[in-house]
Amino acid sequence: MHRLFLSFILVFFLPEKFQNKTSIDIDGNKYNLVKIDKYLISSENLNVSRFNNGDPIPEAKTMQEWRKYGKLKKPAWCYHENNQKNKKKLGKIYNGFAVNDPRGICPKGFHIPTHKEWKGIITSLGGYGNAGLHLKSNKWDGDNSSAFNAIPGGYRSTVNEIDFYPLDYCVLFWSVQSTKNSNDFIGLMTEDNSVMGEVSAHTAENGMYVRFIKND
Repeated sequence: MHRLFLSFILVFFLPEKFQNKTSIDIDGNKYNLVKIDKYLISSENLNVSRFNNGDPIPEAKTMQEWRKYGKLKKPAWCYHENNQKNKKKLGKIYNGFAVNDPRGICPKGFHIPTHKEWKGIITSLGGYGNAGLHLKSNKWDGDNSSAFNAIPGGYRSTVNEIDFYPLDYCVLFWSVQSTKNSNDFIGLMTEDNSVMGEVSAHTAENGMYVRFIKND
C-alpha cells in the first residue's frame, strides 16, 4: 500500500521532465525520454544497428572503411575508436547518410531533430551562449538541469589524417539534412557553456551521435 502511494506521488508530483517515459528501437534497445520545452527527446544516444525495415546498417571497423562508405555516400556506423567497450556508455556514431536514409534509424514515432527543434530546445535553456551548461551531464561539467544528460563522446572526422576527436573534448549530435551532402548539427565542448551549430553544417561523411524527438 505504501509502495503504491509512493508511486502515485512520484508520477503526479515530480516535474514532468523527470517522469518515466521510454522508447524502444528495432533492436530492442530501451531509451529514456525527457521533456524540454515542448519536445519529448531521448536522454541517451541512439544505439541501433538496423533500419526500421530490418535492413542492417553497415559497421565501419577501420578509418579506411569509414571513408569508403562516405565517398560512396552509403550509410555506416561505428563505435568511438572502433572500441566495443564504448557501446553501452556512448552508443553508436553514425554518418550523415545513415541519418538521412529514408528507411529511418529512429524508433518508430520519433525523428531526427530539425534545426528549428534544436533551436527551440536551446532557446528554452538560455540560448546558444549558455544552454550547454544545462544540456551537459553533471558527470561532465554541466548541471544537467534539463535532464538531457549529454556526456563527452567526441565525433568522427574525415579531414586529412584526423579520425576520432578525443572523448574528453566534445560531443556532436546530428540534425536533419541541410544541403545535398551536409547536415546541420549541434555540439557541446568541455569547459564551455555555449552550443555550436547555430549557423553551420557538417559534411555527411563525418560521424556524430543521434538523439531523437517524438513526432507531433
